[in-house]
Amino acid sequence: KKNMHLDLLKTKIEEYFAGKNVDLELLIPYAEGSAITLLHEIAMVQSTEYNEVGTLIKASVPREEINKFKKYMLEETTI
Repeated sequence: KKNMHLDLLKTKIEEYFAGKNVDLELLIPYAEGSAITLLHEIAMVQSTEYNEVGTLIKASVPREEINKFKKYMLEETTI
C-alpha cells in the first residue's frame, strides 16, 4: 500500500512540473561551458553527448529560464 501512495505522489509531482518545464535540445559550444553549468543547476538534464562542435544536451528547462538558452536551441519549441 505504501508503494501505491509513493507512485501516486511521484505521478502528481511529475504532472505538476511537466506544465512548468519545456523539453529542449541544445547544442552548446565548448567555449561556453558556463551555460552547461547553469543548465545543470536549474534544469533536469536527460542526456549529454559530445561532438566536434560542442555539447549536445536534452533537458527539461523551466519556462521562465528558456530565454537564457534560446541561442543554443536546435529546434524551435512551441512555448
